[in-house]
Amino acid sequence: MINQSSLFNLSWPRYLNLLFLILSAGFLAGGIVTLIAANLDYFSDLAKIYSLQLILVASILLGSYFFLRESQKVAKEKLKLLSTTFFFLSAVLIGAVFALVGQTYQTGANAWELFALWSLCQLPLLLLLPNIASALLLIATTNLTLYLYYDAWFDHDVVNYVVLLNFIFLLLSEIFIRQLHDQNWRILPKILTFLVLSHLFGVRVITDNLPNDIYSGVYFFLVFLQVVIPSGIVIYVYKKCRFDFVNLITATICSIVAFGIFLFSNVNSGDFAVLAGLLLFIITIFAIMLLHSWYKQHYPHLKNISWALSILLIFAIFIGIVTALIWLFLTLNVSEPKTGLLILSVIVLFIALGLHFGNPHAESHMSIIIGIFFFMGYNLLAGYFLADVFDSYGERALACDIPLLFTAIISLLYFLRKESWLRTLTLVIVLGVWHIYLTDCAMGDLSRANHIEYRYVPLYFVTMLGCVIAFFVQNIYGENSKVRVQITPVAWAFLLFSIGGWALSTDNFLSLFVAYVTETVDALPEIDTFSGFFTMITAGFYSRAVLRLGWIIPFLVCFTPLVMYFAISRFFSLKTSEKMCIAAILALFTFLFVGQPSVLFFVTLLLIAYFVQSRTLFFIGVLSSVGNLAIYYYLLFIPLLYKAFLLLFFALLFSAVAIYLHGKHPLQTQSAVSFYSVSKVKPMVALCTVLLILIPLNYKVWQFESVLMTGKPVVLKIAPVDPRSIIQGDYMSLSYAILTDIRAQLNTSMNDQEAVISGRKTSPKRVYALVHQDEQGVATLCRVENRIPTDFHDCVPDMYLPVNNVGWFPQLPSQEYFFAEGKGQHYAQAEYAEYRFKDGILLLARLLDKDLKGL
Repeated sequence: MINQSSLFNLSWPRYLNLLFLILSAGFLAGGIVTLIAANLDYFSDLAKIYSLQLILVASILLGSYFFLRESQKVAKEKLKLLSTTFFFLSAVLIGAVFALVGQTYQTGANAWELFALWSLCQLPLLLLLPNIASALLLIATTNLTLYLYYDAWFDHDVVNYVVLLNFIFLLLSEIFIRQLHDQNWRILPKILTFLVLSHLFGVRVITDNLPNDIYSGVYFFLVFLQVVIPSGIVIYVYKKCRFDFVNLITATICSIVAFGIFLFSNVNSGDFAVLAGLLLFIITIFAIMLLHSWYKQHYPHLKNISWALSILLIFAIFIGIVTALIWLFLTLNVSEPKTGLLILSVIVLFIALGLHFGNPHAESHMSIIIGIFFFMGYNLLAGYFLADVFDSYGERALACDIPLLFTAIISLLYFLRKESWLRTLTLVIVLGVWHIYLTDCAMGDLSRANHIEYRYVPLYFVTMLGCVIAFFVQNIYGENSKVRVQITPVAWAFLLFSIGGWALSTDNFLSLFVAYVTETVDALPEIDTFSGFFTMITAGFYSRAVLRLGWIIPFLVCFTPLVMYFAISRFFSLKTSEKMCIAAILALFTFLFVGQPSVLFFVTLLLIAYFVQSRTLFFIGVLSSVGNLAIYYYLLFIPLLYKAFLLLFFALLFSAVAIYLHGKHPLQTQSAVSFYSVSKVKPMVALCTVLLILIPLNYKVWQFESVLMTGKPVVLKIAPVDPRSIIQGDYMSLSYAILTDIRAQLNTSMNDQEAVISGRKTSPKRVYALVHQDEQGVATLCRVENRIPTDFHDCVPDMYLPVNNVGWFPQLPSQEYFFAEGKGQHYAQAEYAEYRFKDGILLLARLLDKDLKGL
């Protein structure tokens, strides 16, 4: 049996190939970044740098090899999966190499410079083999470049450049959407449209030229125009030229928000606020009706409303609730909030019931309006009941009658309406009330240690398991429309609540197996045996855990990938040997990640996505898995080094499975091109690109080594702080005493010159500090110059400190000192930093203790 959905159109083995390829790429990228962050001191600096460069070259060679192989079998316009994956990994590894060099030599380069260079180096690989993953990486790094530039220099014009850059990307993504293999998903236009329109709120091209005493209403009206005009163009283009419902929703929401900001900027009374809110609510309802009619015109065969319209529905409900609360508390002067919420919820629910019984079989526009009023009433009623829960916070005996009563009331109204979106969101509200109640009960009555004793389990673990079961049953009974109608809202409600509950939970990454493991690693443990390594990477689950009833649900969640794999495989053809081999790998994956059920749950979503033929579920699974990897990096009580080994181990394992399935189950479409007639230009250009990147990089490495070996020493007094970098690992943020003197001299200089432009003082972005040195080599400030100094009178000759002057807060290069994980306590005793200076380059060489001895 083959799943012939519009999204996948792949056999079960080919989909497994795609799944393991995605997992291997994610785990490999995460493993390499984590390994770099561990800052291994077992190897020399050059060994680490050249090893990573070797991996980069190997990745591009493998990508080139698979490109030549796949070009024989896959049509020119088709996506070449393996070669694309290795080219994407090469793009990631380029950034990793830059990060490693910056970490090793403490270059002090601005973060925006690293991301700018990384973005530039990605372009050739993207042009050679266009694909959506590499395009998303480029969009992410270029936007981060501009954000980091703004953070470094406080340049408000950066927002204008962000809008322009993303607009150019949007045009290119539409023009080359087939080459990027995004014609079905259209992910790039959706993301870029959101980036363009959302950043328009920060554009100041027009408003910066206004007088200082301009009326605020004029200012916000101009902001409204600069958002609503481009949004109107977006609506026209994606309605008439290339229908994209998500972009229509995005443009509509941005227009309504801009109009709302303009309206509320002129609010001077409670009555006007209510009128403004009511007008916004009516406009939003009208927009929903209009968008829904466009959607039905374009997709007449679809009965349910689009999931994207649910975003606008929630937005309308939010506006309605806020407007109702303003009317209740400001206009009517209700003194008791709880009573007001109850009265308001009853009023709204009676309106909803009146509309329902007046239009019992309403469809389309009227059904949406009725659903909005029902959901508004549910939210207000939930607010009333939760007020009681919060009033009872910390009491020893917290009865469950409050959530039970709320659930009973909702149950009476739940089956009145059949709209799937309304039922889904209603169930999410009910689950949210129970979650808040149970969390309050657990925190008020039970300590962390007693959570386990009293069999407490977070509700989102229960819904994770329920979500898997519901989606599976939904597809099993797919031909029974009555069963499907009842199960579909339950499945999606469980999924949304599981993700929301997991994301908002403080211990979101761990099950109760290891929830009480809170110690962090002060020093990297010395592990000589495999059992010690195993205990470390599993957070001591198998050695510490004592099974109790409260652990059954999280434990079952951990086994969902393996169970669902076997269940789904019953419906599709796969060789027994292949089936058992993949099952063994999933079992090992479960065995080693048992302490993190959410990791395993999101992999299960990727399996179920194929079974239920849902691109939305697949997209959610991919995004959630990426989020898991990011959180896993910050799991402090498992050392970075061991996490890196675990991630790299599974990356190799998953990639081996992906390559095997790719070879054993090729695509049906074969090309008649022989291996030797395939053009080798692209692989050669890719290899030359990487070499052209590495040659100047290695020249800089040689230059940095020369500075550290032969540069003049400069010792500065410091005060350290210890955070963690997102890609480079543990580091000590250094504050230098000399910077205070530099700032004071800059302020004095600017006051003397009275350099005032447009009412604001201007300051140079780069200054140069000349220094004195005592007999121990400790430097103090001599004077500050705005140009590279040539006159060193009364100062140390041929030595200066290049200083970045950021918003009148001068910073030296290398304000951070990176060190190996677990050595924070060792470097905490540092009181001085030793720099080396040569040919205008200043590098942080090492930290010194109070006696000026190297650490």
